[in-house]
Amino acid sequence: MDKRAFYLSWGVGLLAAGLSLYLAAAGLGGWGALAVIPVGTVVVGYGWRWGLAAGAVALLAGYRLRGSLEELLFLTFAFLLAGVAGWALRQRLRGFVRRERRLKRSLALFNRALDEVVKKTDKDEVLKALPGLLEGYLGARVAVLPPDREAGPKARGWAFPLKVRGQPIAVLWIDRDPPFDPLEEETLGRFAEAVSDHLTLLAEHTESRLVAELTRAVASADELSEAAERALSLLAGFFKVGGAGLWRWQRGRFYPLAFHGRRLPAEERFFEEGIPPGQGWLWQVYRSRQPIFVDDVARAGDRGPVAPPEGVRSVALHPVLGEHRGRAVLVLRATEPRAWTGDERNLLAVVAQVLGLMLRPYELKERLSALLSLEHALPEMSEDHFYREVLQAAVRLVPGAEAGSLLVRDEGEFRYRAAEGYDLEGLSAIRYREPSLRDWCGLAWHSGRPRLRSRKGGELVRLSLQSAPREIIDRAGRLREIQQNLCVPIVYKGAVLAVLNLDAFSDPEAFDGESLEVAEGFAVQVAAMVHEAGHRRFLEQAALTDPLTGLLNRRAFDQQLATELARARRMDYPLALLIMDLTRFKEINDRFGHPAGDRALVRVAEALSGVLRGTDLLFRWGGDEFAVILPYTDREGALAAARRYAGAVHSVCQDSVCLGVNVGVAVYPGDAGDGAELLRAADGRMYRAKSEGRVLVAD
Repeated sequence: MDKRAFYLSWGVGLLAAGLSLYLAAAGLGGWGALAVIPVGTVVVGYGWRWGLAAGAVALLAGYRLRGSLEELLFLTFAFLLAGVAGWALRQRLRGFVRRERRLKRSLALFNRALDEVVKKTDKDEVLKALPGLLEGYLGARVAVLPPDREAGPKARGWAFPLKVRGQPIAVLWIDRDPPFDPLEEETLGRFAEAVSDHLTLLAEHTESRLVAELTRAVASADELSEAAERALSLLAGFFKVGGAGLWRWQRGRFYPLAFHGRRLPAEERFFEEGIPPGQGWLWQVYRSRQPIFVDDVARAGDRGPVAPPEGVRSVALHPVLGEHRGRAVLVLRATEPRAWTGDERNLLAVVAQVLGLMLRPYELKERLSALLSLEHALPEMSEDHFYREVLQAAVRLVPGAEAGSLLVRDEGEFRYRAAEGYDLEGLSAIRYREPSLRDWCGLAWHSGRPRLRSRKGGELVRLSLQSAPREIIDRAGRLREIQQNLCVPIVYKGAVLAVLNLDAFSDPEAFDGESLEVAEGFAVQVAAMVHEAGHRRFLEQAALTDPLTGLLNRRAFDQQLATELARARRMDYPLALLIMDLTRFKEINDRFGHPAGDRALVRVAEALSGVLRGTDLLFRWGGDEFAVILPYTDREGALAAARRYAGAVHSVCQDSVCLGVNVGVAVYPGDAGDGAELLRAADGRMYRAKSEGRVLVAD
């Protein structure tokens, strides 16, 4: 007999003994009532058959001792009660014993099963092994199902959730008849919790291993694209997908920074031209900053350009987030439908964040390399080339920029020296005074801090139209297309040398904290270079300037004539040239000396400058000869200008000698097809006017 049953039977016996003593003392049944004790004890310990035998022996002994019929009947009744009570207690005790043995066996079986589970080092191995481990132990049908069942009985079955970090990833479903009792169900629940703890440990270990491998792969790369390619190769193998790509937002489109796997013919043009702004999955992820998981592309609605229907059946897109807004999207795709589990989604979120942080140093290296290249190449560049390179680097490196322009200080005014995405020739006609640009840049003017203006606020359009003609700023400046503008003054030793404008067309929230940070750092780095370029311009202008009159000299004339004629040919507009030779100038030199002649030349330069149009270019061509290039001017306009300039010269008198002028006029394209022919025509007509005593000759 089990020890527990033995002790309980003796306890019942003692209680029965106490009752018997009480009955005997009261004279009921006599001392024969003490026989109730062994009868009850025997029933509890050995069963009702032995208890019946013990009761018969006790009745016979009592009859021999007393012989009273009433007492015998009483004892018989007492024995029956003791037997029934003992039998009921025995059955209860046996139930306890069986249950305890079953629980011990179940615990032992579950412990053995759990020992097998913890030997598994892969989540899929654990889930696959559970049914085989438990079916033999439980004598029931066991399955691991998707996480769409709740814990508790379900149509003769029990469902126990298996979780990773508290998130269900599967359900352990057990179908058994008879059902589990509450303690068994509790044991199964604890077993499921233990398996969940192991799955969580496996997930954490997997994440740590993947992050460590990513770190090693990325850290060993030299360039940003190489680091991205190594990361994608690792992720494609880990997630068991056929393709992986990292798409990067640049200038309003998404371009592949790196790609692993086979490229489909239908998407080749996106690799070359980028993915334009649209409503596809890639742009949805960029704008919402939330991932998209598609188990089956064929059943999805808007497929978008990243997931063409041919050859791709499942896709996951996740924003790669750094310290600020993510401008890269990680894309994993498979050739067969697959379910992206909650565990995989959580892991992909961790990977995307880690990837963004690991790639950031390469982006900083890329920006530093671009600045160093600019600095090294500056001595070999022309000023216009340098400004163009500075602007292109800014548009490429500042996150969110799609286009831009660079305004440079020139003799108290700011004018456009470079434009990216705009018509520079159209913008070059605009001049800005410092107060206008100070209003445009706001409080950032002297601090060099960037400032943002959005189309939503209205100030972007209002301030633009205050300082520039609408017909120019709309056409050449694409004002109606700009959604957001980032302006940063380029300050050197307290003076604003230039103003950098960066614009976004496709996103009204393209610029963020990272954009401001990069733009400010960029402006600080290029400020010294812009100062050096300006100093070189000063030296070049000195070489191109006549020291006496301050006008551009013959060298500048040769350069500017070629430039303006090429622009006129490209833009298909007329261009006129005036060559002027002073009369009576030699008389001033002979009578009053060369100092008086120099004063006369200065006064002529001032008189000509006083009637100069905004687009005309005035030169001291040599000695007492002057030249004027007149863009956008036909023959009729050139004649009117020649008369105006001749009148200005005739008003100049020096020491009682009043000067005159002979003017030769030539017009492109009527008189010549190139600069040399145009110059010969104008110069020849000037000599004809001189020999014929005429003021001007135009044909």
